[in-house]
Amino acid sequence: DLSPVAWKNKEFNAIEGFLGEKLPQNIKFYSKMGWNSKTRNDAAIIVSPDEKSKYILVVFGDDPSFYKDKTLFPEISRMVYDRMTDKANGISKFN
Repeated sequence: DLSPVAWKNKEFNAIEGFLGEKLPQNIKFYSKMGWNSKTRNDAAIIVSPDEKSKYILVVFGDDPSFYKDKTLFPEISRMVYDRMTDKANGISKFN
């Protein structure tokens, strides 16, 4: 559930700092994340509301910039979503 009510203020959740945080709430989103003191990883299946864009996004990071920065994965995910759904700068769809 990408609604902030479902995951905000929960110590351990699979959304905050991961691929789902900056995505629209009305998409289909399935993910498996993991992190520890030296890595941050997430894999997600993402489907746009109109189901025209369906893709798998996987990001693994073992550099400190990945596992310490909780904004990086959400930003990567939003950038990919915007490109896949043709929302960024009029770029044509890749799928």
